[in-house]
Amino acid sequence: MATITRQRIRFAGDSVRFDGPRDKLRTAMPVFWRGNDLQFEVAVFENDLLQDISNLTQLTLEIKALGSDGVHPDPTATALMSKSVDVVDMNNSLTLTQWNDGSTQHAIISFTGQESNIAAGENWLVLWATTNDVPGRIITLAAGRIKVLEDGAGLSTTPSPPQNTYYNTVQSDARFAQRVQNLSDLSDIPTARTNLGLAIGSDVQAFSDNLGDIAALTPTKGNLLVGDGTDWVEVGVGTNGQHLEVDSVQASGVKWAAAGGGGGGLPVPDTTSIVEGSVDATKEIRIEVDGLTTAMTRVWTAPDQDIDLTPGNTFEAADAGLLSIAGLTTAADKMIYTTALDTYAVADLTAAGRALLDDANVAAQRITLGLQIGTDVQAYHAYLADLAGLTPAKGTVMIYNGTDWVAVGVGTNDDLLTADSAQASGVKWAAGGGGGDTLPIVDTTTVVKGSVDAT
Repeated sequence: MATITRQRIRFAGDSVRFDGPRDKLRTAMPVFWRGNDLQFEVAVFENDLLQDISNLTQLTLEIKALGSDGVHPDPTATALMSKSVDVVDMNNSLTLTQWNDGSTQHAIISFTGQESNIAAGENWLVLWATTNDVPGRIITLAAGRIKVLEDGAGLSTTPSPPQNTYYNTVQSDARFAQRVQNLSDLSDIPTARTNLGLAIGSDVQAFSDNLGDIAALTPTKGNLLVGDGTDWVEVGVGTNGQHLEVDSVQASGVKWAAAGGGGGGLPVPDTTSIVEGSVDATKEIRIEVDGLTTAMTRVWTAPDQDIDLTPGNTFEAADAGLLSIAGLTTAADKMIYTTALDTYAVADLTAAGRALLDDANVAAQRITLGLQIGTDVQAYHAYLADLAGLTPAKGTVMIYNGTDWVAVGVGTNDDLLTADSAQASGVKWAAGGGGGDTLPIVDTTTVVKGSVDAT
């Protein structure tokens, strides 16, 4: 059996329908007992279709008193009841079946009995949504009458503050400043100034005679504010090229004067000049002149352009390799090369060497050297390597053995070179027949044909 937890009002908010909210549990205008714990169970519709609320960040429900016409709400009145729920407390998985059977809803907006303890009677209920657009959009989902009833239970008390709190004349005079007193009835003037955003020393500046002097001056281009011992006074700007210098004769103690040191420059009396950063005084440029010879003047002339002293821009950063190169002595037909990390030396580089170095590729270098393959030198071949490896002894014959060119040493006198497949070279020297100069004839007949006419 279910238990009663609090009074329930269940209604749908429809963004395109303008009829007032209807309590789904009572099928009538929403009604609740004043001072009861209650919850509003709401669902978001559009033209009677249940909506996806993933684009909403907040739902807000307010109840306001009706205006003087008793029909419409008073837009300037403070809400009698107001509560919002954020997206983390919303249920975007709600189905139409669940809404109709009363098992769940898009959101529950709850009020305690103290929060609902407002005056009995008809009031105005409004429910609106805030989207996650940038900026967020406000969409009114429901607006209409709601009735608050008095049940007579417990103490019959007036609504709790801040709703409908009243004061009599004495209480009002004690609580609020009276216009006729012109603020003279304030008990704590400094606190009043703070509340008005006029706290002296933090919101507004305290009065000062010195500031009064400055306020009375006319700001003119180039004028300076200088103390004369009593007041702040203006010293007009000097002419181009003048600088401000101390002069106790002047009423202000300073004057504009022509620059000294020749050429319009400003002499620096000390041996060291420091230029500090305008924002960070710990950053400075120090110019020291102690290293100059006595009575020596060095002139620095700045070019008519901006100079970036960052290493790598106008000037090269210090580098060990560059320092090593700077210490070398060079001459014509010389080159530099490294002997170790960041260490350089000088070597000879002739015109012939440069002619070879400037060739774009190996083929061009061979031409420069007179070694062009196929023109100046023979391309490598294994057979030529065989022949180059043979010793040209007297009578030695070069024979191809099927793989390489080999040498067959000379035979003895009267031997004949005879084909012999049993030999590695395919030939051999063999003894000749019929004396020193005759060739034995194996067959009984030899036919000699003409080389041109074989007949």
